[in-house]
Amino acid sequence: MIKTGLHEDVHYLRTESRLLGIPLAFYVYAVDGLLVDTGPASQREVIIPFLERSAIREVALTHAHEDHCGLAAWIQENLGVPVYLHEALHAEVAADARLPPYRRLAWGSRKAFRPRPLPPAFQTPSHRFEILPAPGHTPDHVVLWEREKGWLFTGDFFLGVSQVVAFQDEESGRSIDSLKRMIGLGADTLFTAHSGVLSEGRRHLTRRLEFLEELRGKVQTLRADGLSDRAIARRLLPRRKLITLISLGEWSTRHLVRGL
Repeated sequence: MIKTGLHEDVHYLRTESRLLGIPLAFYVYAVDGLLVDTGPASQREVIIPFLERSAIREVALTHAHEDHCGLAAWIQENLGVPVYLHEALHAEVAADARLPPYRRLAWGSRKAFRPRPLPPAFQTPSHRFEILPAPGHTPDHVVLWEREKGWLFTGDFFLGVSQVVAFQDEESGRSIDSLKRMIGLGADTLFTAHSGVLSEGRRHLTRRLEFLEELRGKVQTLRADGLSDRAIARRLLPRRKLITLISLGEWSTRHLVRGL
């Protein structure tokens, strides 16, 4: 389902890829000339017209996964606007991404691009967006915080309240620390990459923190009893996940347990 909308003065586009029939929603946000993440290259025919009518002047990337920066190269080549990304990731994106088949199928390729280092904040004509570190989903993940409006652009920092699998590089224990800092901001609205615009932002972040802390407590108890990560995952989250099979283990409950 393709959908466009406006929340206050934030324009958004919802589109979705499909992986073996499973819909994978993605939201792209444009506000005051700033684009937050580009969306995946697999959805270029939908996203590019949105970019062209949004008068984009600069692009902020929350992290370097291909569903968030898949169109960065196209934007540089065709719109000629600067793209900003955490400096630690510049070497990674300087070459075309080598992706497993399921990720190419779902989100398309990610061509090489040349980002600039993220500034401390983006100042647009009407807003100021602070760049805040939010490690967990990836080590160098950032979020954008518009203090006066109470807006938090979360990228993949917030993927929902509960969680049953994690990516191989995810460190959910660090996500807990990041959540505690983000809750302290008192965000009114979350602009999320996969769940859309969520009101009562602090409540959503608090519920996610509670979920992860409870799960971590169970993991620690079972580990103290001598169970391995694999055994703990089978005990706490026993149902086999389709994404684990499709991804050949790149997403799994075991990674979630290890990260906690």
